[in-house]
Amino acid sequence: RDYGRLVINELRTLQDYELLHEAHLNRFVGMFMEEVALAHSQGLISRPPNELTVYAVVSGLHALVARAIRRQEEDRLAESVDLAVELVARAFM
Repeated sequence: RDYGRLVINELRTLQDYELLHEAHLNRFVGMFMEEVALAHSQGLISRPPNELTVYAVVSGLHALVARAIRRQEEDRLAESVDLAVELVARAFM
C-alpha cells in the first residue's frame, strides 16, 4: 500500500517521472510476458502473448490500482479482482 502510494503520488513530482514510470511499467510487462508465455506453453491459454497485448493489459491493471490509490480506496481493490481476471482472460483465451 505504501509503495503504491509512493509510486502513484510522490514520484509524479519528479522531473524524470515519465522515464521512471516507463521503466517500472516495462519491468512488469516483462514479468507478465514470461508468465503468459509459460501458461501458453503449458496449454493453459490459447493465444500466445505479444508485447502490445501484454503492455495493454498491464497498463489497464496499473490504471485500476492508480485510480484506487488516488481516490484513497485501496481497501476496495479486492472488488476489482473479477474485472482484472476477466481482462486477462479475454486477452489470452
